[in-house]
Amino acid sequence: MAQEGSSYYDSPYMVEFYNLKWGKPSMPDMDIYWRFFTNAVTQHREAMPDKPFTVLDVGTGAGRVPLGLLQRAAAASFDSRNIRMIGLDNAQHMLDLAAKLESKANNNNTPPITWILGNALTLDELPSLLPLSDKHITIDLLVFAFNSVCHLERDGELAQFFLQVSKVLTPGTGRACIGLADWFLLNPGEDMKARAESEELPPPEDVQSVDFPGIRYHTVMNRMDCQGKLCVCGEDVQVFKQLDDGKDEEIEIHRVKHSLRWFTKPEFLAAVEAAGLQVVEVSKVDYSDETAGHDDNVYILQRM
Repeated sequence: MAQEGSSYYDSPYMVEFYNLKWGKPSMPDMDIYWRFFTNAVTQHREAMPDKPFTVLDVGTGAGRVPLGLLQRAAAASFDSRNIRMIGLDNAQHMLDLAAKLESKANNNNTPPITWILGNALTLDELPSLLPLSDKHITIDLLVFAFNSVCHLERDGELAQFFLQVSKVLTPGTGRACIGLADWFLLNPGEDMKARAESEELPPPEDVQSVDFPGIRYHTVMNRMDCQGKLCVCGEDVQVFKQLDDGKDEEIEIHRVKHSLRWFTKPEFLAAVEAAGLQVVEVSKVDYSDETAGHDDNVYILQRM
């Protein structure tokens, strides 16, 4: 009988599936993070040559952003000395995969990444970020990528997150890059349920495993169920193993459900301002035909 689950983190198979689908280091938003990373590091070294430059990737998953930055740094021969990389996630399975991918990269010319199990709403409680810590640091570049703010589904969580960002960001020079697509921003009076019902679902898809020989993932997206600004998203993922006789055996099935919250733009910006932050730039991600009509934005924030 196939093992059943309900999230992307229930098993090593699902973690790999999620990363194959959403965790590619070549995704176009990396161009923006790379530009801000290199510019910020260069300016930081001119102003404070002896102080390490610290990057915190919140909701790092399998480490797409920090691994992608270091991969580009190595390819461009960019000096990555005195750079501290931290990847934070609330799922240990994802961090285990991140550490595995880092070990595979095996680049001795790039700094090691610190993988931390933690919560986006309690950044100031991370041991190295505590004000009284002997190794107290602030964050020079914080990334919360790929619409991850939409996982802050409860009332007040968005404001709480930005307050945490304000607490840990380096005053003046620190920057936070927050990914949020236009599609996740509601217009005044818009009915999210009507929008969800009009969306065309993608066709079923088969994804071949990279790490597990003979494993194939079959995925079917389900229509969102929306109430107000909250939508429950669903995806059915079957894990098949090819047997010696060439037939496929279903070994796992995961009926994934997770809630996402939509925001109005005034609501989003009000939470930013209330935390003592300000938007200094909005960069557009060029996804071409993949997300036609749903421009992805990276909001660049600094402390006021």
